[in-house]
Amino acid sequence: MIHFIPESPESATAVPGPYADAVARLASIRHALACVEQVAGEMPSDRDSEARLAVRWPSASPAARRCFEARSARAAQGAAAGLEAIAAQHDRGFEANPKATARLLKDIEAGLDDIDVLFSL
Repeated sequence: MIHFIPESPESATAVPGPYADAVARLASIRHALACVEQVAGEMPSDRDSEARLAVRWPSASPAARRCFEARSARAAQGAAAGLEAIAAQHDRGFEANPKATARLLKDIEAGLDDIDVLFSL
């Protein structure tokens, strides 16, 4: 199963702060986007999601932070499921379906757009 929160012996005992966890989750979703863009044969997108998060997170309300958690969890889960499907196809010796890849790309971008809106106001 693919998941996007890295684990290491050091981080297994230390609990990251909410900001560090938010940055890690957002970076992992953007990394998933880059992987799907590569499979689709597209150039990597130039998004400023982490910069928006860095500027707005300290002043974000608890409600905005909870909303970020829900939206980013949904986006990360969708990206992970899509990447697992692409990997399964690859393992079977098949190319990823171009329409499915385009749809996954669109879904990940929409998830990031949904997150960006929280920190763009």
